[in-house]
Amino acid sequence: MNEHLNSHDPSSAKQNQSTCEIVRDLLPLYVEQLASPASVSLIESHLQNCPECQKQFKVLQETEPELEAPDLPMQEALSATHKKFFRNRVVVWCLAVLCLLLAGGGLVVFWNQAHLHASNITIAKVTKSDQQTILLLGNASEGNGFAKMSVTSKGEGEYSLSILGGSGWLNQKPVEMAILSNPVHSVEVEGDVIYQDGEIITAQCRYFFPDANGNSADIERMWRFSPALSSAEPGERPDLRADTNNPKDWVWILPDNSYDSMDHWQYQTIQKQSLLALALTPGLESISLKAEHGGTHIVASRGELDRLLEEHNVKGKIETYADLQKILNLIYPEEGYDWSAQYHA
Repeated sequence: MNEHLNSHDPSSAKQNQSTCEIVRDLLPLYVEQLASPASVSLIESHLQNCPECQKQFKVLQETEPELEAPDLPMQEALSATHKKFFRNRVVVWCLAVLCLLLAGGGLVVFWNQAHLHASNITIAKVTKSDQQTILLLGNASEGNGFAKMSVTSKGEGEYSLSILGGSGWLNQKPVEMAILSNPVHSVEVEGDVIYQDGEIITAQCRYFFPDANGNSADIERMWRFSPALSSAEPGERPDLRADTNNPKDWVWILPDNSYDSMDHWQYQTIQKQSLLALALTPGLESISLKAEHGGTHIVASRGELDRLLEEHNVKGKIETYADLQKILNLIYPEEGYDWSAQYHA
């Protein structure tokens, strides 16, 4: 009778319900064998008398646990990391090489420049005022330009120009102006004179100036100023021989066929070269052409040169580049003739 009453006791039912909730919360741990011994004892004891919890227990037993993807072994993980690092390093090296190539190409394209020499410079125009002399400079090398110029005064009227230029994109100025305070006696570029005492000094002048005031008895000098204007040795000049009997009168002997076939332009060329040789050789009186089996013809004489110089009020004694340049301007008056290709300072 008492047992029957206890089974209907409200407090007992509430206690059983509370136990069921606790057991059901612990069942997942029990199934995974993670519950403590005390919890295991409680669960097993409760399952013997509770059909509802038994059902819950069976459901948990029949459900397959989700398997987590196993982690890569440490060695495989390190290997994958190493491969990735190696690939990245290769990419970095390739990019570095590419950058160097681009930088080198950029220097060539943008920066390609060097100090220009007198042979690279032309003076296009000279403008003078009371206070200043302005030289308008051009670049003699096609495709090149100017980048930067500095002017240094070496003394009263003496100036030196340092000019950077080249074919790079940074050298885009086609002309440069040298603005100099008067008086201006001489202007140099890398040690070579380009302007002196009002005269634009050409490459031809710089080339021949060391030969000024030479000895007419110097046989090699005679060959140097021969009409051939050749750098070959005398033995390699079959079309020209020299008569050296009188050092005051040079005679160039030509084969008969060369002498007879000479046209007016060739004769004028030899005449101008002969006048220049006379100007550079004070002891020389005349220069003649002679056919190998014929007569002798004077192509230039000291008297002819003196009359030319006197007519234009130019002195014959060569002491400076400007002196020689004035003589060259009389002998070779052709405007714009570019001697830089034939004569190098």
